[in-house]
Amino acid sequence: MKKRLCVLGMIVMALGAAVNVYADDNEYVPGVTVEEDADSPTGYTAVFIYEDEKAETVKLSGSFGMATDEHKQGVEPEYTSPHEWQDGMFPIGQETYSEEMEKVEGTDLWIDKLPLPSGHYQYCFYVDDSETRVYDPTNPPSASSVEGGGAYTRSVFDVPYD
Repeated sequence: MKKRLCVLGMIVMALGAAVNVYADDNEYVPGVTVEEDADSPTGYTAVFIYEDEKAETVKLSGSFGMATDEHKQGVEPEYTSPHEWQDGMFPIGQETYSEEMEKVEGTDLWIDKLPLPSGHYQYCFYVDDSETRVYDPTNPPSASSVEGGGAYTRSVFDVPYD
């Protein structure tokens, strides 16, 4: 059985936000959960659950694009899907990867699973092909400043370092 690890950014936990847990062994609740996973090439799988009764499509987007050490400062890297992760790759960028989530039949839930190596990740959702990002309501966003002013605001979580 997979060991379940629920992790969120330290700020979120300090604010007292609900930490995502399983309702039981077969059912997920909304949020992001990181599972130790022997079948994952990285050793971990991040499970994203988004709830929306009206959505026709939901896209997960985040800092999930992978690159190799060949990436050099100032050169646009070729991003690799987290599903193609290999030892030596690392997450790069802000919103470098997105994919459609799958509707859980008979529910208002949408699910996606990504194999992710250790690190700090930002993510959001896009509903019904809208260009407006939706933050995870179970994991309030944090903000960081970006070059040129403004803020880059996304929900965040961490995959443990071993």
